[in-house]
Amino acid sequence: MYDGTARADLVARVSVYIGIASLTWGCWAMYQMLNSSIPFDFGKYADILFLWARHDGRGAGDGTGPALDVRSPLAVRQGGF
Repeated sequence: MYDGTARADLVARVSVYIGIASLTWGCWAMYQMLNSSIPFDFGKYADILFLWARHDGRGAGDGTGPALDVRSPLAVRQGGF
């Protein structure tokens, strides 16, 4: 039962789930980039999702870059895209 605290084991589990979901949707966006006739930049969307999948909670992928906005997988790194 949830008691209002962020336990390390649950944070780690959610981080894995977010990464897997972002990777899955990033692959879908790459497929759409190649096959869709909708005027949307699926390639940029896939790049953002793949960045989100690499996010480890400390910064941008390797822990040295600026932090991603944890409220949205569509967050854009400062100076990027």
